[in-house]
Amino acid sequence: MPRIIPCLLMNDGGFVKTRKFKKPDYIGDPVNVINLFNRFEVDEIIILDITATNKNRCPDFDLISDLANECWVPLAYGGGLNNMEDVKKIFSLGIEKIILNSAAYKDHGFVQEVINIYGTQAVVASVDIGLDLFGKKHAYTNSGKNKIKLNYMDYLKSLENMGFGEIFINFIYKDGMWSGFDNNTIESITASLNVPVIACGGANTRRSLVEPLSIGASAVAAGSIFVYKKQGEGVLINYPERAEIEDIFRMANI
Repeated sequence: MPRIIPCLLMNDGGFVKTRKFKKPDYIGDPVNVINLFNRFEVDEIIILDITATNKNRCPDFDLISDLANECWVPLAYGGGLNNMEDVKKIFSLGIEKIILNSAAYKDHGFVQEVINIYGTQAVVASVDIGLDLFGKKHAYTNSGKNKIKLNYMDYLKSLENMGFGEIFINFIYKDGMWSGFDNNTIESITASLNVPVIACGGANTRRSLVEPLSIGASAVAAGSIFVYKKQGEGVLINYPERAEIEDIFRMANI
């Protein structure tokens, strides 16, 4: 089934929203935000700790436990996961999927161990795609700080071959910009991969969520349109009603 997923960013104990992975704006207390999303028929929620890896710290287990206890829908968590002890603890707290970005690139043995124990359905690869000074696309790790030398499409294929159950693709240059999805790139990626793809970055209206789904994405994720009233306006946690979601799926011929 296709999914429409709020993507929430955690930064030092609060939820924030970024623009091009920078300039984090405070959105609210995580438990309060999760409680608001509980009121909607949300398919799934993605939570990404955007500072854990770069600060070389483990996940905030206490906060994650609070969120898992409050949340009524499946939670996927990413950020600071690079060893089995932390992975086991995350799953024990009630998280249904983990998301690996930097660790997926740096430690293939760790990835294989996680997949062997928890199964492909519980392990998601995350790839951040950004532009260099010449406008060429590359995959990045460490919240967009470190460029991967391998061609981004070849890197995506390598993740598929490693056995990830899904690949979450976040477009740095679209993040928080309300400028529409990079549909050409999304379409070329989904046409090249056999693993399900979650597309994130660029949603500017709820109707724009149709676009990635209509060109092969299995799910679409968004941040700004689910945490702000409108572009340039204040915080308002929101999510489409079920009838609107069904319309989106119909428009995408799903």
